Amino acid sequence: MKSYDVIIVGAGPAGLKCAEVLAKNNKKVLVLEKNSIFGDKVCAGGLTIKDLELGIPDKVIQRKFKKIIVHTPLQNTEIKLDKPFLVTLDRKDLGKWMADNAKGQGAEIRLNSNVTKIDDKKIIVNNKHKIYYKYLVGADGANSIVRKYLGLENNNVLSAF
Repeated sequence: MKSYDVIIVGAGPAGLKCAEVLAKNNKKVLVLEKNSIFGDKVCAGGLTIKDLELGIPDKVIQRKFKKIIVHTPLQNTEIKLDKPFLVTLDRKDLGKWMADNAKGQGAEIRLNSNVTKIDDKKIIVNNKHKIYYKYLVGADGANSIVRKYLGLENNNVLSAF
């Protein structure tokens, strides 16, 4: 039976960065992603100035915005900046880059690996594979199986107009 120091459920940006940092610090890390690709999300890939400090390379960034246009009933104002305040990127490209960084530090990443059950110190993947862990990280989003295992409520409310 395989055993890891840390199993991270979910290979989004949080899970992949967590894997990179833990692996860099000599932990045996496994990331499990239920999907067949990284970053296949409906949400846009917009990043702010603070996010740019993470060192995301230009090859991952698709578009940089250095100008803000404010429209009001009385006027239009254009503000030009020296540096980008916002960039957009493809979440799949970001996921691949982050996965490569985590793997480069020694983390193992498995796609098509749906966590179907969690027990104390053991998870079941795809209803058949047992994997043991010392620590478990839930980075698996709003419908988290890790949250359910821990008995934590989800009090998120979403309103859209």
